Amino acid sequence: MDMRVQLPPQAPITIKKKVVTMTKRGDSCDNEAILVGFKVILDRKGRLVTEICGLPLEQVLNVFKKDPNKHMYYALVRESRTKIDKLIKHLERELGAF
Repeated sequence: MDMRVQLPPQAPITIKKKVVTMTKRGDSCDNEAILVGFKVILDRKGRLVTEICGLPLEQVLNVFKKDPNKHMYYALVRESRTKIDKLIKHLERELGAF
């Protein structure tokens, strides 16, 4: 699968990693928490920015200390962050080829 993206010639091809942490959504969904989130954003200056958000790994067991699935949530966040970091490196390599 080819994941290459054609950008306008004037746009710089850089990826900046931005990490945002939050424990729950700011809208009306008070019963939801973002465990892991990932975005690829093209800003107005033509820069690509990756954004990782969610519950920090070191807080997962504390936040879910009474939940019987706390270790599953911990593994989910840990593995997701690992895979997202690999995806970001892959995107940097692919975009560097342009």
